[in-house]
Amino acid sequence: MMPEDAARTDVAGAMATAQFFMSEYPNALKSTDPLVLKSLSLDSCDFCADIIGDVEYLSETGQHLAVGSVDQDQSTLQGTLDDDGSAFVRVTVSQSQFDYVDSEGNSAGSSPAGTFTVDTLLTWTDGLWRVQGVSVDDTK
Repeated sequence: MMPEDAARTDVAGAMATAQFFMSEYPNALKSTDPLVLKSLSLDSCDFCADIIGDVEYLSETGQHLAVGSVDQDQSTLQGTLDDDGSAFVRVTVSQSQFDYVDSEGNSAGSSPAGTFTVDTLLTWTDGLWRVQGVSVDDTK
């Protein structure tokens, strides 16, 4: 499930994990299963708690993401390791319009497309990189 490079304790591992986490966001909204997001998130991550809450809400109400994707611009990918062992990863992300449906396939709303700079702070814990915090800035 996890990308091979995610097992590395260096910045490449942190970058692979951050990218995997971001790619799992729409997958979790489609499946309404937050397990992967939860397993990669630390309790300190408010962004993580918010998106996990969104997934759980969809599950509870019988809704899910029908159409939507998140594309990461690899040419903008940057990562650094701090002296304390944490890692910082930045990437520009383009999100398509997200269209949600209810259990009968009827429209349940949408969210607009956008381009964002995503900054992810990760910490190596229990043999893997985990997301400690995420900041998302609209680049428009």
